[in-house]
Amino acid sequence: MERRLFLLLGALSCAPGALPADSTVAAAYREAERAYSALKQNDLDGAVAGFRRALELDASKTQWRKDLAYVLLRTGDREAARDHFERLWQADRTDGTSGLEFAFLCFETRREREAHQTFQTLRNSPSPEVRATAEEAFERIDRMLAEGIARWEEALKKAPGQWSAHEELARLAERRNDDELAVRHYREAWRLRPEKTELLVDLARVLGRQGAASETQRALSTAWHFGSPRVREAAIALNGGHEPGAVEPWTIPKEPAADGYSARQMARLSLEKSYLRDAYRYYREVVSQEPGDFEAIYQLGVVSNLLGKDREAADWFRAARAAPDPLIASRSREAYAKLWPAFQRFRVTAWAIPFFSSRWRNAFLYGQGRAEWRPTSRQIWLYGSYRVIGDTGVSGQVLPAGGGVPPALSERTMILGGGVLWKVTYRLSFWGEAGEAYRYANVPGITARFKPDYRGGFSYLKGWGRLMGSPRRGWFSEASLDGFYVSRFNNDMLLYSQARGGYTFAPLAGGAQVQILTSFNFTRDRNGEYWGNVVEAGPGIRIRFAGLPPGMSLRADFLRGAHLDNSRNPLSPNYWDLRAGVWYAQVF
Repeated sequence: MERRLFLLLGALSCAPGALPADSTVAAAYREAERAYSALKQNDLDGAVAGFRRALELDASKTQWRKDLAYVLLRTGDREAARDHFERLWQADRTDGTSGLEFAFLCFETRREREAHQTFQTLRNSPSPEVRATAEEAFERIDRMLAEGIARWEEALKKAPGQWSAHEELARLAERRNDDELAVRHYREAWRLRPEKTELLVDLARVLGRQGAASETQRALSTAWHFGSPRVREAAIALNGGHEPGAVEPWTIPKEPAADGYSARQMARLSLEKSYLRDAYRYYREVVSQEPGDFEAIYQLGVVSNLLGKDREAADWFRAARAAPDPLIASRSREAYAKLWPAFQRFRVTAWAIPFFSSRWRNAFLYGQGRAEWRPTSRQIWLYGSYRVIGDTGVSGQVLPAGGGVPPALSERTMILGGGVLWKVTYRLSFWGEAGEAYRYANVPGITARFKPDYRGGFSYLKGWGRLMGSPRRGWFSEASLDGFYVSRFNNDMLLYSQARGGYTFAPLAGGAQVQILTSFNFTRDRNGEYWGNVVEAGPGIRIRFAGLPPGMSLRADFLRGAHLDNSRNPLSPNYWDLRAGVWYAQVF
């Protein structure tokens, strides 16, 4: 939830002599005053340091703690902000604002159980606003967890005996505060894979919440006796810092092997103790003996990645995507998707924007497909490109255009070309290409069907805040800037900027999400063409449904526009335009 940072409290605006007489309290107020002064100057680090010093001197000032939490959010330290909101919420259960912030931050920092529990509590808040927000968030999280549990239960029906499915089910149940279901599946996961003693620590944690003291101690004792050093430390920490070895542990069967441990066990033990080269060697041995052991294949990818063998790791993850275990398959796909782009040498990209314009009473299509090849490890791509700029016929027939200048929004052209793309950063790229343009339909004033097309420029895009796809509602903004040269338009150079800002709503039931926004578009060119000197602004909406392909959304904008250069403008200098259509982009 977005909240403004409060200004300096009234007491701090007093003269120094008006500060409390107690030296400690006075020192605390001075530190708080420094924090607020730093905040006014946008010195976030200074504000954080000042608030922390003030709270060390006087921890009772809830407003200082709340403002510190919001400043920490601005710095990106969500965990620290969460902890301060937690203290505020625990100290005052009527502070619904702090409770909501704590719950949302728990969800964002993967503490879903506490988020679920806190939202459930806040559903009974006396504040209607807090109650409505908590109800909406609780239903969304609870539905997400329930759907996850249902998916894994279905997976177990299809492939019984998958220990990882039981583990995932247990974790989802625990996040949903269904401890009985969590205990059942933690037990079954450990029964199927007894050497994974870390499951006993998870089991003990849930048993402890249920009040099963005897079983909690036996689970911790078993983890302490047979677990790795990391598991032993976790068992001691959960037992209040004491060794839980006094209680008789459960028996853990060992996998049979000549030396007492199998290659699989040695691989796991080596990985737990960070003996990565040994883990790599043992997992290679397991895979050579059992080529269909997808868990070992996945772990081999993990170890290869930790050893810096990222290309080999990507190959192992790619193979593990075919695992029958849904958890291993999904983790492998995720890991592969993160690693492969750094090594990908060939890809296909495509984007398309079909839309209707009320100004032209016409439908248009802008689109491009590219086959890209990267010959070296650098982010420099050679590509072949196919562009389409078309309409349904009306504007191209009624608007005059000459000398290769496009009529209105559509050129009614297809362009086949080739070029080079340099991805300087994730957001900034430079490109240049050469091709041949083919005008597929008649345009008055233009007789040539074919014409060479040379173009090049740069592109930059950045977003802030709660962008589309965010699980949490909030404000957002986006900005893009494109500059490019086009030979076919009388060697023109254009600068095109788009800025959008608005509010993203939380996903609705079924996965749909809505953004409301305001757009500002600005275009300038070197040659003074009326179509190349335009400013537009107006409200809009974006909608995305769960059933749509990735990268696709529905959009509509209602714009007021003005031509900035009307010396050769055959149209009105100002206009209204309602544009509605689809935006789609994908990398294959």
